[in-house]
Amino acid sequence: MKSSGAGLIWLSLTLTGVYMATRLKKRVALLTDIVSFLQAVCVEIEFSVSDLPFILKTLSEAQLCSHIFFLKKCVLSVESGIDFPAAWSKAISENTPLLTVDERDKLLSFGLSLGTTDISGQRKMIKLFEGYFNSYLKNAEIRCEKFY
Repeated sequence: MKSSGAGLIWLSLTLTGVYMATRLKKRVALLTDIVSFLQAVCVEIEFSVSDLPFILKTLSEAQLCSHIFFLKKCVLSVESGIDFPAAWSKAISENTPLLTVDERDKLLSFGLSLGTTDISGQRKMIKLFEGYFNSYLKNAEIRCEKFY
């Protein structure tokens, strides 16, 4: 009886560890894609003559953004007639369970700032957010390494 109880405890701890490690790997993948997304937005804004909804739609379909589920939701909302800031806020609020509150707040702030200044201002703003998310990514990678 005691050995079966100990076995169940060991099994539950093992499964919890596997779950946490999987979640951390998904978080690293999401943050990696967010950094790539920010870099791609910067390039598109700087060199493309496309409008913001088209840029976001194109990037939401790109492989480099495959883990950014909120981007697809945002694009669908914009296509259904919701204005970009509201669509972005709703998508971030409802589709980012792997992110911390601070990371979510930064994404919300990014969306509210996007498209509000000239190209030079946009580039500077995107680089600022890219720095934030590179830092978040490094911290997530460090935590992930502890589990492996």
